[in-house]
Amino acid sequence: MSNRRNLGMFKRVKAFLVPLTLAAVLAAGLNPLGLASAADSQYDNHITFQILPDESIVIRAQGSFTQERYQWGFSDLVRNYQMLLDLETATEGRTDISFDLSLEMRPEEASELANLELEVESQGDSTSQVVYIHVDYPGYIALDGTLESNLVEPPFTGTIDLSVSATLYYVIYPQEEIEQMLMMFPLMETMLASQVAENSDGELSLSRLELVSSEMGPVSTTFAIEASIGGDFQKGIRAAMDNMGLVYTEEGYDFGEISVVEVESYSSSLVYVKDSFTFEASSEATVVGDVDEQLNVLKESMLTEVLQEGSLDDEDVAMINEFLWPTVFSVRDLHFEADYEATDGTVNSGFDLRDLGMVPPSLNAFTEFLQYLTEESPPEDFMLILEGGSIGGESVVISSPAGSNPVSEEADRVVWEFDNAESLDQVSLDVTSSEPGSGSIVMIAAVVGLAVVGAAAFFFLRKK
Repeated sequence: MSNRRNLGMFKRVKAFLVPLTLAAVLAAGLNPLGLASAADSQYDNHITFQILPDESIVIRAQGSFTQERYQWGFSDLVRNYQMLLDLETATEGRTDISFDLSLEMRPEEASELANLELEVESQGDSTSQVVYIHVDYPGYIALDGTLESNLVEPPFTGTIDLSVSATLYYVIYPQEEIEQMLMMFPLMETMLASQVAENSDGELSLSRLELVSSEMGPVSTTFAIEASIGGDFQKGIRAAMDNMGLVYTEEGYDFGEISVVEVESYSSSLVYVKDSFTFEASSEATVVGDVDEQLNVLKESMLTEVLQEGSLDDEDVAMINEFLWPTVFSVRDLHFEADYEATDGTVNSGFDLRDLGMVPPSLNAFTEFLQYLTEESPPEDFMLILEGGSIGGESVVISSPAGSNPVSEEADRVVWEFDNAESLDQVSLDVTSSEPGSGSIVMIAAVVGLAVVGAAAFFFLRKK
């Protein structure tokens, strides 16, 4: 199932680079000079590649879409959402990540949640986490609890302790059933402990399951439970899935083996604002380690799974092996935001991506990849922009081939309509050297010019 899902996703997005680059947003690392250009701001929908003399590339993309709203889809439940993701690598080996999401439900679909109270907070690091939960759905259920996990042998061996107080209303659980459950609780501990050990092949053990208190009321029952389970959760859950007949793919990702970063600290929250039917989530984290390596190991795991499916045509396989596999994706000071709004008849969505970096195996491989994209139903109403960047006196000069149909062309910038571009594999990207010191001379001249203008303005105003 996992392989079919990944293959289907790959088939749907292979013609459009933006979804591919969004997958790379899951980790961090490169844009050494933080270069940016305002030149592409004249286009509402664009994908811009800034090529630097060291053959690294900085990607910026922006777009908006309008389409008909279909009933019984995402737009039937959600009226609008806003998402913001920022990554900042202040020092080598340490990256700060912040994430905010606001999701507003359509009132007609969320009317039953008008009285819901929901708050979830968590904090911790790579070895310990604490989660606080508060739920109050009047007339149905109330829940207050704490879940604490501690790893004695990272990444998966440790303990999980649960302490929860719950109120169940008889409107959904008959009083007799709740009373019978509480009476059988001592027997349930022994039975569940045996089942956990058996199903996990001894990798997990339930060391405690205790009914701390209980009180039967006229309309509801309130009780408190404490539990503790420990062991190797990766091996235990895998064994339990096998023993229960659930499908587990050996080709799946073993995050314990491929993880190269650690969470130094994190905090997150999820709140439901009932007055506006809005879920608001936010999180902040600092991770330590080579996030670029983490990203690209995950990328290779995903590509391996897609290739093992064996259902791609030769052109797709060649593109993966010759471009996607050797290309190093990374981000530094990355910014991504997306928004969505569903009206009665249409859905409007947009995104803004800045400073996603990649290092292809060669610039020729990059231009061949651009040609591949133009042949795979590129997005309409999007502009494709190639910019030449400069580093240390060297600059990239771009020359479009005859018949490629550029909208505009300069030495350091060429623009095409994405769905009308041709022969992009013949684009020339050359590195040229400028005269030593010319950049400094221009800068000095500019500073002197500003000083003269400022002095003249000062004396002119003074005379008045």
